[in-house]
Amino acid sequence: MSKNKNNLNSDLKSNDCKVVLLGRSGVGKTSIATRFVSSLFNEQQSTTIGGYFLNKNIFIEKYNREIKLSIWDTAGQERYRSLTKFFYKEAKIIILTYDITDYESFEELKNYWYEQLNLIGKDKIVVGIAGNKSDLYEEEKVSEEIARDYANKIGASFRLTSAMNSNGINELFKELIECYIDKFGIESIVNKDISYVKLTKDENKKKRKLC
Repeated sequence: MSKNKNNLNSDLKSNDCKVVLLGRSGVGKTSIATRFVSSLFNEQQSTTIGGYFLNKNIFIEKYNREIKLSIWDTAGQERYRSLTKFFYKEAKIIILTYDITDYESFEELKNYWYEQLNLIGKDKIVVGIAGNKSDLYEEEKVSEEIARDYANKIGASFRLTSAMNSNGINELFKELIECYIDKFGIESIVNKDISYVKLTKDENKKKRKLC
């Protein structure tokens, strides 16, 4: 699903909800995105070079709407950072990601990646923090308490996640989308001419009889 750089902008529409994952190389950004979009996990996931994006539609019950997500995975290596800044453009949701078994990845999240949000304007986005690889809790180097305190400090949502067993991933994406809509309004990320009707139980029964 990787895209040629020249075609990236043409594949996006202004009402897409663009989600960008940022963080140090190896923290599991690609695995989180792949698990969320296709429910797959690859233990031998290759390192992302530059960036690419995946698409997924998600139904948000709270607003009775289907939202189209463009989920951008970015390279975390220092030599690609100038290129990574290209992917920040028009982001609506940023997920700052660290590895709970790697304290340096958490420090880099605070001292570098969070500071990069100044480039796109913190007042225009919603921020989440993913403490990934929670399945490796026995090797934990960053406590949940420390990470949650930092998230509260910067006004970000926080979830422990595991791309291996999918814990926390769907919940984090859903929470961030709802936060964005609460803050900026549903019109910013859906087509105004499309409405979604959620059937009641009785209506679902009628529909099944007709099929």
